[in-house]
Amino acid sequence: MIVKPLNGFVMIEELPKTHNRGRIIVMNPHKETAIGRVVAQGPGWVKTDGSLLKPKCAVDDFVCYKHGAGASINIEGTRYRFVPCQEILALVEDVESDS
Repeated sequence: MIVKPLNGFVMIEELPKTHNRGRIIVMNPHKETAIGRVVAQGPGWVKTDGSLLKPKCAVDDFVCYKHGAGASINIEGTRYRFVPCQEILALVEDVESDS
């Protein structure tokens, strides 16, 4: 299945609630933010002046986003979330993969 986000949406693979992030293990019991890996993104939002507002992240970036933002889907056992680019709070560097 190929899924392509539209407009300014970013498709993020949700990571486990506890995930090894370099030297830090992030425990997120309050669920205020979440971290995931960008797997696809739309071209961006068209602003009122006709210019394009592109997402500030790229495929394979790890990002911090508001927990519960956007819409969640499950594809072949993996959870993904479609998040508007405005809901992405930060890029996260030096993330170690659990796989």
